[in-house]
Amino acid sequence: MRTLKEKSVRTVDLTDECFLVQIFGLIQCVWCEWLDTRDCGGEKTRKLITDGLFPKDGLPSVEKRELDDERFKALEQMVENAKDDPLARSELVNKLF
Repeated sequence: MRTLKEKSVRTVDLTDECFLVQIFGLIQCVWCEWLDTRDCGGEKTRKLITDGLFPKDGLPSVEKRELDDERFKALEQMVENAKDDPLARSELVNKLF
């Protein structure tokens, strides 16, 4: 029986390789029907893990954080200011993403 796991990671850290291996590590390969076939999507990540260049348990979890009222109000004000100012809008996008 397999247990369902949940983990939050930054999508910017993911590549086009197998997401399960990147997020949860080599343990995911145990149940994978594509392991060691030409359809395996995690060969590069598995190699990085075995070479010690990628975390063996996958990417680290990102703590879920909610904006407090003060930060939320500041963000709302930035969005409001950026509505009619293309430069401010560009700066806002760069800050957020």
